[in-house]
Amino acid sequence: MGVFAHAREYPGADFKDVVRVNFDTLYSVAWLDVRSEPAIVSAPDTGGRYYMLPMLDMWTDVFATPGTRTSGNDARDFAVVPAGWTGHLPGGIEPIESPTPLVWIIGRVKTDGPADYDAVHQVQDALRITPLSSWGKEAPPVRVNVDPSVDMATPPMEQVHAMSGIDFFRYGAELLKVCRAHPTDWSTVARLRRIGITPGESFKRRRVATMDEATAH
Repeated sequence: MGVFAHAREYPGADFKDVVRVNFDTLYSVAWLDVRSEPAIVSAPDTGGRYYMLPMLDMWTDVFATPGTRTSGNDARDFAVVPAGWTGHLPGGIEPIESPTPLVWIIGRVKTDGPADYDAVHQVQDALRITPLSSWGKEAPPVRVNVDPSVDMATPPMEQVHAMSGIDFFRYGAELLKVCRAHPTDWSTVARLRRIGITPGESFKRRRVATMDEATAH
């Protein structure tokens, strides 16, 4: 969390994490958690090289795309802030409000083949994420707190398939406390309330009296 991870070369032909990755960019990926404070994402002057930093909320909607096409190739600093944040930012930093407090950045830098890798790596290495409280001074090392209760070995889809219906709904309700639904999801939220899922509240099994046990489990 709060650190860029860079792809330093093109993936092999057997790469299948997604259907098809770009064949003319190298990726720089990061996760942000802005619940405690904004995160400042800094991009260097790329010297005219095309780049983009798409920012996705936890519904995988792109809510901002800093980069060549939108903000140019000069060095820029962007503060990703949670919805409704009213704090103060240093001068020259542009705020970007995220619909959810967790953010996924899938950055891309244009690459003209392996002979161009070194130049691209310089751009990647200059990408920075800084907590607002550390702006203007040396940021402390990022701390990684691993939850030992989380199964990191079993594929996520298998974990979901192994859950009971009630556990699935209960977990979904807890996630909705952190990542609220978009206003445009009103109709879906209204239907979820029929089975006891109300954004901001824990799942209430007593509300699903009309759900038969086979559906629930």
